[in-house]
Amino acid sequence: MMKSLLLAVLFLGGCATMNIDNFEDDSLTPNEMQMIATVGGEIMAGQYPPGKTTVALNPVGAFGEYLVEALRQRGFGVQESNAVALHYLLDQLDDRTWRLGLITTDWRNDSVFHRDGNNTLIRGTQTQRVAP
Repeated sequence: MMKSLLLAVLFLGGCATMNIDNFEDDSLTPNEMQMIATVGGEIMAGQYPPGKTTVALNPVGAFGEYLVEALRQRGFGVQESNAVALHYLLDQLDDRTWRLGLITTDWRNDSVFHRDGNNTLIRGTQTQRVAP
């Protein structure tokens, strides 16, 4: 319970401005990064209409490339003009937990992924905020 509260506080304090760079932890396997990117595409599709939304995304590594592909598979245009600026954060919170932050000017979603007893990466909790 205390860990969940701490994570919530970290997520809420995350984005005061949109002057941020993309970041990705590279300790995950390519398959794990693809799985998280697919979830990221699902999350974006729940917030913005695919087929009608383009996003400006500047990937900084392998995860960013997987995220671009996942967004395109969902029907988003990527790196086109008049786009929703999308920033991401894939960071390691501890030795068994990672966070995916998807951030636009008016919305943020943070999803937690952790390793279970079989060392398989699984999706955990999620928080979402919309700018007032």
